[in-house]
Amino acid sequence: MKIRPKLLIIEEKEMQLAFLEDFGYEVDFLYRDNCLFPLLNSCKFKPDLLIINLPSSFILGSNLLDFLRKHKSFAYTFIIIISDLKDKKEELFSLRNGADDFIAKPFDVDILLARIDGFLRRANWNKECYVDIASLPFWVLPKVVTALTVRESTILNLVSKGASNDEIAVNLCLSSLTVKTHVKNLFKKLGVSNRTEAILVGINFGLIEND
Repeated sequence: MKIRPKLLIIEEKEMQLAFLEDFGYEVDFLYRDNCLFPLLNSCKFKPDLLIINLPSSFILGSNLLDFLRKHKSFAYTFIIIISDLKDKKEELFSLRNGADDFIAKPFDVDILLARIDGFLRRANWNKECYVDIASLPFWVLPKVVTALTVRESTILNLVSKGASNDEIAVNLCLSSLTVKTHVKNLFKKLGVSNRTEAILVGINFGLIEND
């Protein structure tokens, strides 16, 4: 049997987006007035996509996005906000504080469905590539990480942006061989064997800067 994509919807009023169940999604609902944060903290539903359908006043005035991005169950879940956002500042606040996209009210149902399907395609790709860092031997950060040089830290951040050794060399005015040596030393200090693992360690231990 085909597994249905899972949507978790946080709403102002009950069942405003219940129609999404008619499009083949498995949907669970939480409501703002029902002890939202404790419910999220104990939620057993692991969504592929999270939709927040709340007024901008609540989104801007609460720490909901920050809470979700720091929660183990939702840290990497795509988040779509549906709200009455009024201007660019509110939009930027949402996007910079954890939202992946937002749809202004009133919204077109076809547009919402298209956005959901788009994020689910990417979520599925991410699942196939995802590595559970808690299962890896370097989950406990090696003490030697604190000895990263400024150059190694810079290179780690460039690696996280997808830069190749040659691109890093041009960026830092170094030879490719020198960069290769730095990367090798960096992997050794992090206790990893490839770029993906290095990025995971960097993200989970705050070694990679957020733009």
